[in-house]
Amino acid sequence: MKLGIYYMDQVYYDDFEGRCENNCDLQVMKYYGIKHPELYLNAAPNLHLFESDENVTGFDVRFNEERLVPDYQKKLHAGIVDGKKAEVIAHEIRDKIKAGLPVMVTVDIFYLPYNPHYQIYNALHCIILSDDSAASSEIPVIDWYQWKYKGTVPQELFYEARNSLCPNGESPYSGRPAGNEWSWLDPSDWRGEAPELLRATVSNAISQFYEGEQISTDGNYYGIAAMKKIAEVLRERKEDKQENRVFMVAELRKAFELLYTRHKMFRHYIGESSQSIALPLLTEVYQGLDQDMAAWGKTGSALLKFTVNPTEKGYEKIPERFTELIRMEEQRHEILARLSSML
Repeated sequence: MKLGIYYMDQVYYDDFEGRCENNCDLQVMKYYGIKHPELYLNAAPNLHLFESDENVTGFDVRFNEERLVPDYQKKLHAGIVDGKKAEVIAHEIRDKIKAGLPVMVTVDIFYLPYNPHYQIYNALHCIILSDDSAASSEIPVIDWYQWKYKGTVPQELFYEARNSLCPNGESPYSGRPAGNEWSWLDPSDWRGEAPELLRATVSNAISQFYEGEQISTDGNYYGIAAMKKIAEVLRERKEDKQENRVFMVAELRKAFELLYTRHKMFRHYIGESSQSIALPLLTEVYQGLDQDMAAWGKTGSALLKFTVNPTEKGYEKIPERFTELIRMEEQRHEILARLSSML
């Protein structure tokens, strides 16, 4: 039997591109009837750049991967895998669905026939299960992402997607196993008010990203400080061998895409907040983010262009683009600080 979420009209927002887990969280929260569900999502921009001997570039990045604002992250429950295959834990997932809880699972899109990247490249992705049927050659799924799919996947391919090692490739969402990860959201006690949730997100954005220089130490750089370090390293390595620069920029492109998707979701979050909270400054923040997205997109294009057609002029553009973004984000810090004082 399918849960009601399968029959709901779902909406996909372009600002959730690359944020498939948050997109699934949002669909489930809407199914639960939670008020202003977008505001519970962890939309605060963040970036941690650190020195690493394991990466030939000398640096690596990580992000705060919590999916909900701090006080509500505990409402997201991770299923126990313990190295078990997807086929083995399927009955545990069905038990959750029988209890009325949609389950979100990690898959590799390489094995999903309905998406345009099928059999082309590997990338981890999150979809929703809502059918507790025990035996079927077809698995019903909800993948209300760019391709807006609601239908079935052959069981054999579904388990391949769940068990995939997802080898490292061109996607920033490759390079680690799908691990049969699964999760669900607690349906009760979502009592946060819009100003409280916005306050938490703006505070996190400021502390994690905009005041990154204050918490950065030797070998560890956060937020804007990390972006400045990236621009500095790019300039320092201008005379490196071409193949080394191409590899470094290819790795940076993947990290940049993850950062870019966070900024787009932050824009969506601020826009949704302005629907619930009447503050002119909030609208100003949204408009600033909206205008600056073009510069973020151009930076991503410059990175991609150099990996495909590496030229000296193309390389020089990259640190210039980062410097422009840093200037914009430093200006945004000032307005976010003013907004924070008003909440």
